[in-house]
Amino acid sequence: MGRGNGRSDEVARYLADLGISTSSGEDLVVALARRTAGETFDVDGIPLQAEVVLSLPEALACESRILPIHRTEGLLFVAVPEGKMPDGGLAEVEHLLGVTVEAIPVAEIDVAGILVKAHQLLRRRTRRLEPPRSETAILAAGDGRALAELGMPPEILKRLRKALSEPQGLILLTGPAGSGKSATLEAIVRELRRQKLGVATLDRSRGLAALEEALEEDPDAVALDEPESEATVGRAVRAALEGRRVLIAIEAADGAGAIARLSELEVDPHLVGTALRAGLNQRLLRRLCPACREEYTEPAAVLEDLRLDGLLKGVPLQRGNGCAGCDRSGYRGWIAVFEYGDRGPDRSVRGGFQPLVADALSKLVSGQTTLREVSEQIPFTQVLQAADRLNVRRVSP
Repeated sequence: MGRGNGRSDEVARYLADLGISTSSGEDLVVALARRTAGETFDVDGIPLQAEVVLSLPEALACESRILPIHRTEGLLFVAVPEGKMPDGGLAEVEHLLGVTVEAIPVAEIDVAGILVKAHQLLRRRTRRLEPPRSETAILAAGDGRALAELGMPPEILKRLRKALSEPQGLILLTGPAGSGKSATLEAIVRELRRQKLGVATLDRSRGLAALEEALEEDPDAVALDEPESEATVGRAVRAALEGRRVLIAIEAADGAGAIARLSELEVDPHLVGTALRAGLNQRLLRRLCPACREEYTEPAAVLEDLRLDGLLKGVPLQRGNGCAGCDRSGYRGWIAVFEYGDRGPDRSVRGGFQPLVADALSKLVSGQTTLREVSEQIPFTQVLQAADRLNVRRVSP
């Protein structure tokens, strides 16, 4: 058969023993993948085995665009883009693994895209096996810091403070579980109290009776951390129309998700739209260890697959080398990234919208976090939009 640089007789015999047709490269890839032993995970319709994918260093696989799909004792089948045979990379794989490599050129399979997705899925699977972030650890990311010390972009901080200066209105703080929104809510409460404003705070364990009791004291602001009662949330929204600042931290992907969540709690959408002033959304990314971070240039193929080659090609990035101070992880602590929007004409929080990806990329190029963290934590739709719209400046570490 003689595809790629393998030994054609050995390959032909092996495929004949398996009864595989080799009419096209795409058919061969799928047929071999389906005969992979062990637990598999599906990427774009191709069942891959983690052990086979991870047999090649990620950097080598992505840079040379080599997708490992099936392995025998002395033979490794890989898919490569048609017309782009990575001879040097294939030779390096043979030397590294001590096997014969049979490269299958494919035109209809997105080799680079599947590689990126496969490694992202494997990293997420590994992360799920790690101990979960405790609420104490998340709050420690804020650790009593002032609002100005949370790492918020200056323009977002300025706009948030303007919204907080208004005597009434609803401000939503959103993010998934473990995103640090409780720490941000606490920082806002401290800032308001430093301004000699009365602030009532309620956590999820306190319901409508506690809120009514707090409102009788006529506070300037009310802060609710993930309230669960429909009646409590509805009363809080009405309070935002009665001359008070109301802050609600709610588990949601973004402002639109929070508004949908309020609707699920049967809060009148008209009241929400009228009371709404702004939305602050956030995520936590792992912070690079300052003791062992090193500069490197991301392979062009990886940037192309993330559609960030136009923004980051040739830009020096940072990664953690691992040291005793960070338990060899390359990371130490957390940083928050934020997005912000004011209420728009359609009563959403898209007015003057500043997305998560803008803050994340700024902190990436300044050496505070890694491309891996950004690609895993920031919605990919925002990354794609960034490729078209954002002009990211390099920030000195």
